[in-house]
Amino acid sequence: MSILGTRIANLLLFALSCFLVANIINQLGAFSLIPVERPALRPATPSADSARPWSEHQQILDRNLFGAQVIEEENIPEPEPEEELTKTNLPLRLLGTVASSDQIVASAAIENTQDRLHQVVRVGHTLDKFASVVVVRIDRGRVILQNGARREELLLDPKAPRIATVVTSRPSSRAKSRRRGPASAEASLEARLGKMVNTAPSRGPASILNGARILPKKDKSGKMLGIELNQIKSDSLFEKVGLVNGDVITSINGLTIDDPSAQVELLKAFTQADDIVAEVTSANGTTRQIKADAELLGSMMSGGQ
Repeated sequence: MSILGTRIANLLLFALSCFLVANIINQLGAFSLIPVERPALRPATPSADSARPWSEHQQILDRNLFGAQVIEEENIPEPEPEEELTKTNLPLRLLGTVASSDQIVASAAIENTQDRLHQVVRVGHTLDKFASVVVVRIDRGRVILQNGARREELLLDPKAPRIATVVTSRPSSRAKSRRRGPASAEASLEARLGKMVNTAPSRGPASILNGARILPKKDKSGKMLGIELNQIKSDSLFEKVGLVNGDVITSINGLTIDDPSAQVELLKAFTQADDIVAEVTSANGTTRQIKADAELLGSMMSGGQ
């Protein structure tokens, strides 16, 4: 028993020694891991003597050694909300519009229903016999008028009868267009469109302008490439000569369409020429030639299908 008791006592003493040693090691480790609290450092405030005045900073900016540029934020104006306009009660009829995203190019043909006189207007023009009425904007099938303090709209009436005009004898339009050359480009847009309105037969400007959406086609540099046709209506003259949506007419009857005013020559050819030969660029970039003979144009003139 004495030997067994001695061994038990030794084991107890050994376990107690291990416990004490482990406790000491834990305390030392915990002490080394606890962060030491240090007083917070306050940022040093520059003294009044060491602080540079703003005038010295301005001198550095004025010298601009690195050529830096200050870009001001461009304030993009918000688009004006579409206002509700009342239909004008003036004795006017909208015959057709040449719409364009550039309002300088846009134009419209208006008829005074009292005296049956026609007028070709652009933005900023005053209507004949209505001194207080000014054209504010021209959209496709709509003209916005400033009538005194009110804004009114003149809409295109698709059911309006075509204008009956007297056809006078004249030389071949195709031969005449070849002789004109640069003189055609120098004529004003209003004069040529007005002549077209007053002299066109039953293939009138209203039916031509309503047959498709006619807009100038320009490249990235702003150079005009021709006249682009979209939203071509079925059974219209454009469809009958083989034009489809996205086609760009680059020349017609030998006249290159490279100027916004030349789009009137397009309408003039469709309404007055004996026959038509046009160069067309499709939406996929391919070019082709379209022709319309006197028989087709004559059938459209007489209302045939």
